[in-house]
Amino acid sequence: MGETMTSTDATGPWHALWSALHGASPDGWRQRSANALEQLHALGLPTRGHELYKYLSLRALTPAALRPASAALQSEAQPGPDSLTALFLRRLGTPTEGGAATDGLPQGVRFLAAPDEALSAAEEAGFALSDHTPEDGLRALRGAMAAPPTFLSLARDTSVTTPILLRQGHHFAHDAQAVLRAPTLFVHVARGASLTLVSLSEEGPNNVVLPSAEVILEEGATLRWLQVQQDDLTTRRYARTRVLLRRDAHLEHTQLCVGAKTYRHDLAIMLDAPGAEAHVRSLSLLRGQQQADHSTLLDHRVAQGTTSQDFRAIVDERAHSVFHGRIIVHPQAQKTSAEQLNKNLQLSPDARVDTRPQLEIFADDVKCAHGATLGRLQTQELFYLTSRGLHPDQASALLVRAFGAEVLESFSHEQVREVALEALSHLLGLQPRG
Repeated sequence: MGETMTSTDATGPWHALWSALHGASPDGWRQRSANALEQLHALGLPTRGHELYKYLSLRALTPAALRPASAALQSEAQPGPDSLTALFLRRLGTPTEGGAATDGLPQGVRFLAAPDEALSAAEEAGFALSDHTPEDGLRALRGAMAAPPTFLSLARDTSVTTPILLRQGHHFAHDAQAVLRAPTLFVHVARGASLTLVSLSEEGPNNVVLPSAEVILEEGATLRWLQVQQDDLTTRRYARTRVLLRRDAHLEHTQLCVGAKTYRHDLAIMLDAPGAEAHVRSLSLLRGQQQADHSTLLDHRVAQGTTSQDFRAIVDERAHSVFHGRIIVHPQAQKTSAEQLNKNLQLSPDARVDTRPQLEIFADDVKCAHGATLGRLQTQELFYLTSRGLHPDQASALLVRAFGAEVLESFSHEQVREVALEALSHLLGLQPRG
């Protein structure tokens, strides 16, 4: 595609929304998004006939139903006293936010929100800003509408023990149209550096959010990353995270998901050099008619890589949990170790779970395993607890907590782990908020 858009793009159904979002974007980013817009008009949004979208309806994503965040009266979402965001802020400190000042960040940490500065730093760090070839229409939509990025980096051989908090969440004036936001984050952890990151998302009512995160971990780098999602129950979130690991890089990625009417997360992790290691965990607590749809790709491209996945869902009422996990071991990726587990706890007969763990192994000297389970609370365990004086609701909550806590207990940063476990107890009514 050339420097200008074709006439087809200029009259396509998404063009007006794209134009409103990118009127002030830097030229390079605007062209990147224009390329994605052309792909969107060519591909259209995926339907349920697409294997990866078999259980996900995208009918809410129509141009007529959406308005750009730039055109909506907005205010930053203020966490209520009972929100998880408020809990993490009380326990861990002041967050780094989109356009806020970043005085007081630990030495070696750089956070850039100005578009030109962030793009320049991202390009210097090796992010492919001009190469956007979406595999399907949803990724094309995200690329077309993506706001210019914020950039977070940690300098070489720097170890930061204090967790860095990133907070996102906006409220908008009520309107018949939903508000579309597409925040973009680039994270670069330089060679030998170590960072702990906590992302807090609490979007206001009726938002449609298309966030994307691109991460590069250089040789010997470590990233411990906890993502906490507690959006309003009318919000729809379609997220994508892509992580590239160099030699001996180490990733811990843990999610706690409790909000949003629809939550879709595409997570792709590429092990690009020997010794890379990634441990990915997720806990979803779903009720009402919530849907959480996790699609993961762990791509072992070279030898001596290690990955593990533990995705769990606690599904109540008429909620729906979906897991599609894919591990690829390429022919040259000998000595790979990869484990994948999806466990689900069904609290209501009307709740639904669909799971598809998948291994594609093209090497012969590997150690790989996968599995999925679906269960309910055990009558004997409930009887044991109630016979010792616990109310049945409290007994159930304790068993549910034990199921979910295994995900959070694996997070290696002690302070963040303790707050995450406290948050789980709060959600289940086992601990007073304070």
